[in-house]
Amino acid sequence: MVNKVKFKKSISIRCDEKMEQMIDELEEKLLLNTTSVMRLALVTLYEQQKSKGE
Repeated sequence: MVNKVKFKKSISIRCDEKMEQMIDELEEKLLLNTTSVMRLALVTLYEQQKSKGE
């Protein structure tokens, strides 16, 4: 019997004060937590890069 272990991907980002303030503002405006803000940013970046390549 084979046990499959799934590991969750994780990211650690160091932020300066300006980036921390931008994240805080986005959390307030979009009613999201930091993880959701980062997920939204990554998806947006991915989509922009994808559209440039096509």
